[in-house]
Amino acid sequence: MFERRKVRQNMRKSQLAYLLVGLYSFNVALWVCISSIWAKKEFRPEVSYPSIWDRHSLKWQTNHTFSFLLEPGPFYPLDVQEAFIEVDTSEVWEVGPSVSNIHLSYWLPNNTIAGEKVPVIAVISPYFSYGQPGSESGATNVVGSGRGEFIFENFIPHGYAFAQVSVFGTELSTGCFDYRGLGEGLGIHHAVEWLGTQEWSNGNVGLYGKSYEGATQWEAAAMGSEFLKTIVPVSGTTALHPLLYKNGSAEARSQIMHMNYFSSTVDYNEDDLDNVCPDIAEGLFAGPATYIAGEMDPYMQNYYDDRSHIDKAINNWQGSIYWVQGMQDWNVDPHQVFGGPPGINWYQEYVDEGVLVWGCLASGATITRIKSQPRWREC
Repeated sequence: MFERRKVRQNMRKSQLAYLLVGLYSFNVALWVCISSIWAKKEFRPEVSYPSIWDRHSLKWQTNHTFSFLLEPGPFYPLDVQEAFIEVDTSEVWEVGPSVSNIHLSYWLPNNTIAGEKVPVIAVISPYFSYGQPGSESGATNVVGSGRGEFIFENFIPHGYAFAQVSVFGTELSTGCFDYRGLGEGLGIHHAVEWLGTQEWSNGNVGLYGKSYEGATQWEAAAMGSEFLKTIVPVSGTTALHPLLYKNGSAEARSQIMHMNYFSSTVDYNEDDLDNVCPDIAEGLFAGPATYIAGEMDPYMQNYYDDRSHIDKAINNWQGSIYWVQGMQDWNVDPHQVFGGPPGINWYQEYVDEGVLVWGCLASGATITRIKSQPRWREC
């Protein structure tokens, strides 16, 4: 009896010792945790957001062509800077320049003066200096109306850099205007890599834009840059062939799309010689040939394979997507998001691959929400 009592006493002492050690360890861990939180708060002050039920009573700015954040940021943009990125294009075009330059303009927030590194938002487009001579759109060093202004006014004050990039053969970028082809994708890739590796960049690049500017995002994703963290395609095209040919028929615009872009990007002088390459002629032929022959023209399938990007991005890229799509957009149809080859729904394919996918749908004047897909919300 005495021995059992002694054993129990020793067990209690051991348990008490373990308890004291445990409490001490817990207090140390708690102190370290709280200290780390305090340390973080010195650099990242806690932000208090208004309740969603009270936001309707806040002072919204509704007198402009785009929306504004409710909270103005503490930073301001520095003067525009420009860069030319040299790209080896000797292996992408049969005939054409062996070296081409991508031109871009960018604005930094003033916190970069003190050495802070910032994320980058870029619009990559063929539409800078786009149009007939004398009526071109603005250059990259002028903040673009609409999409460019929205990013410039809202995100630079909150510590983001903003860049506008012209694809090969447009504005001051040299090389062939390779309509959504391998050459264009190569130039876009080098622009993303450049933006992600500058001394003022934290290595996080996001792309934004609508229609063709959505296609350039998928071209970038197909190249798989580690710096490309997210894309926000607004009714962006994901592949050229299903844009123009679907449901057993071809759209009439398929015959002229290639020529329309080329004629609007050249200046009709000797500088245009660099913009002309066999891919241009192939594109001019591809439209009418596929319009007439359809699937009976296997050669042209190679042309469109080069211009299909969403199927390549799913294997090559690790990033997130915020899809914005008009459900009554008859220019870039919703099947660019929710369609694909027989048996394929690209949206679902990306979700099943574990890609973080969010987005919103708009249907004419009515906002539509897919209740079964909580990642989609009202625009």
